[in-house]
Amino acid sequence: MTATAGSRTAAQAELKERLVCRPGYGTGGLLSLSRPFGDLVELWLADLEQRDIAENTKNNYRDDLRLHARPFFEHFILGEITTGRGEAFLKAEQAISYSRANHSRTSGTRLGSGRRGHPSGVYLKGGHRGSLRRAGSIGRLHGSAGA
Repeated sequence: MTATAGSRTAAQAELKERLVCRPGYGTGGLLSLSRPFGDLVELWLADLEQRDIAENTKNNYRDDLRLHARPFFEHFILGEITTGRGEAFLKAEQAISYSRANHSRTSGTRLGSGRRGHPSGVYLKGGHRGSLRRAGSIGRLHGSAGA
């Protein structure tokens, strides 16, 4: 993204304004923090259809959201999805299996990786990119603590 103006300072101010108002950032996004998690899922699934990836991969993402993430987060608005709730979700997944927790972490990171309309959501933006430990090696998650 670029901006031009009569002076360097004016161009920088214009660029900052454009960045703040771009879709998916702050108040310029399609979804506010008061929207339910399901709205983000629906928007992301619509975007998924436009992506040039294998249909099996798309089906895996859809299934992960439908079977795991959506039931866990469906009663939250986007502003309530914190690092702690993301960690609780991944711990619940890890209690079932390491593989499932790892896959859910990857899917959650993709759900919030710059797709239009999501204003924050620490879990969804990949606040849990740290490693998961297999059972027996301590049996807990290691990731960023964030606020």
